[in-house]
Amino acid sequence: MALFESGRFRDVVQMAQTAAIDPRSEPLLAQVHAASLFKLGLYSESLPILDELYSPLCHDPDYLNLLASTCRRLGMLDRARTVFAEALKLSVSPAIRNNYANLLVDLGQYQEAKQILELLVSDNPAYNDAVSNLNRLEFLLSKPVARSEGSSLAGGTVVQSRDQSWQPLDPLMLAFSDEEINLPAKSKSAFASKLPEPKNLQLASEQLQQAQRAVRENNPEFALSLCSQIRFTLPSNESVYVHASDAYIRLRRFHEAEICALTAVALGLANFNIYANLVTFTCMRGDDILANQYLEKAASLDPSNTVLARLRQQVESVRNDNAQKPYRFSLHWNLPQVDAIPQP
Repeated sequence: MALFESGRFRDVVQMAQTAAIDPRSEPLLAQVHAASLFKLGLYSESLPILDELYSPLCHDPDYLNLLASTCRRLGMLDRARTVFAEALKLSVSPAIRNNYANLLVDLGQYQEAKQILELLVSDNPAYNDAVSNLNRLEFLLSKPVARSEGSSLAGGTVVQSRDQSWQPLDPLMLAFSDEEINLPAKSKSAFASKLPEPKNLQLASEQLQQAQRAVRENNPEFALSLCSQIRFTLPSNESVYVHASDAYIRLRRFHEAEICALTAVALGLANFNIYANLVTFTCMRGDDILANQYLEKAASLDPSNTVLARLRQQVESVRNDNAQKPYRFSLHWNLPQVDAIPQP
């Protein structure tokens, strides 16, 4: 527990794996193991442990909060709502209500989320996370919406721009050539028919896991195709962009990989793996100052990770090169310098 409280999550995971902790005989230690995996952003590895702990810990609101939050991170929003309901029957702690409000925002149930967050902020004005969530929600509620057929999103609406003269480029589409993007409509339909349409949250969650497997099995094109579909159902799920970033790395499309990694961070993800990859991307561009900032963020999340030494060497190597020729923004990266490795 002391290791967990000091932020040494990687050490907790290694000790738990070495000791082969059994959730059935040591549920509290297994819960700390699962919580450490969650803190490291390894949600898919945390969930099986939490599932085994349901029977002995189903009356513990902190456990249920962790289980529901993990389900939410994996896009399993319906299950997350069920588990949060169980937790709220046992406790109405600010943390549980705040996390539940985040889920309601994901589900498009803005008014109920607003009531919860307003009460949280009223009771505790210094609760910064609740204040931030309320500000985000009020922004969503203030935006004009254009509802069209098929615009329903998990009980809410898709906010669309009234000005269609300009649209930002979708970083996920950058994986395809202009010829592929401009295929005739018939060919596009044939390509799209190979993928299941994400009509509900459960299917989107399954596609999210399938995209992760596709990256691990070195099938990045299929992973990107899945991510392109998932984001319509789970637009604020940072895992979509994590898997897209890893897929782009497989394709050696490092510029797009960095864009997706930064998007995941902007959506709220903060784990060692994503910052480790950002260190490598910025080293590729020769920006040792920014790389060092990402390195410090990675170290703050997992100070005992053995990868830190290699990352520090990368940054130092770039810094030494820049002593003669400082970094300048340019159109090209020095790709031969280092190589990025996707973190599963």
